[in-house]
Amino acid sequence: MKLNIDLPIGYHFSEAALEEDAKVITDLSDSLTKQSHQDFLHNREMLKRMPYSIIKHNNNLVAFELLDPAGGFRQQFVVPKHRGKGLGNAVERDLAQKCIK
Repeated sequence: MKLNIDLPIGYHFSEAALEEDAKVITDLSDSLTKQSHQDFLHNREMLKRMPYSIIKHNNNLVAFELLDPAGGFRQQFVVPKHRGKGLGNAVERDLAQKCIK
């Protein structure tokens, strides 16, 4: 059974633009921890090899969640000015659907 996940107007699920989105994820995560070039490489490989969920608004990444190799959900993040719109819930549900597919 596939859940219909409605997003606010102007938001859409997106495939990763590998280099660009890995950099954005690393930069956004840097606000929480000290990230390095190694973290960028790790994030890029995660986007390439593991399920993920990305939401964009005006072609900018505004919410994401990644799956780690052990099967745990990690790094759920919504850009602060886009919070309160259900985007965190949406990436979580989208990623869960991808995992059970």
